[in-house]
Amino acid sequence: MKLELTWIGLAVISYLLGGIPFGLLIARSQGIDLFKVGSGNIGATNAWRAMGPKWGILVFLLDLLKGLAMAIVSRILIPGGPQIGWAVVGLCAMIGHSLSPWIKFKGGKGVATLMGAILGASPLVSLTGFGLFLVIVACTRIVSLASLIAIASALLWAYVYHDSTPMYFVYGAALLLTIFRHRANIKRLLNGEEPKMTLRKSE
Repeated sequence: MKLELTWIGLAVISYLLGGIPFGLLIARSQGIDLFKVGSGNIGATNAWRAMGPKWGILVFLLDLLKGLAMAIVSRILIPGGPQIGWAVVGLCAMIGHSLSPWIKFKGGKGVATLMGAILGASPLVSLTGFGLFLVIVACTRIVSLASLIAIASALLWAYVYHDSTPMYFVYGAALLLTIFRHRANIKRLLNGEEPKMTLRKSE
């Protein structure tokens, strides 16, 4: 019973931590409301467009750390726990980021937080997926496309790196959630209307 309560407590803390809207807070410190600029998203991509690369990268790292920190904490507190347990705890941070209790259950797409969660539970899968993400962004400059392909590729890397079988369900659930959160982006991609990233903030 104590172990089950520990898992539940970690999941709740992860959700609450994941809900901290770093992008929104940083942008407001610069006099910008991310809800009212660009895509209206509070994640790193819109922060980059609104404030420039320096702030966009900072938001990305902070959002990634939300998932990574909780996956690592769960590994420390429950070292003999199943890999899927660590991943699910980290995934709760992604849900918190997307449905933040601190901003009326609004939020971002959660890709950076998801990468952090997977990094904590399965480092090789996350790092390989992130490498693929960077390659696609460099070639296309379309972050949403890179995000979708990178997360979908986790199912392949899980096989390559011999992740535990239950992890396939985590990656599958993460992919479905990512597709749902990117449904507007997917529509724009199909219509050839998805905006590309630039190295400078949008004017």
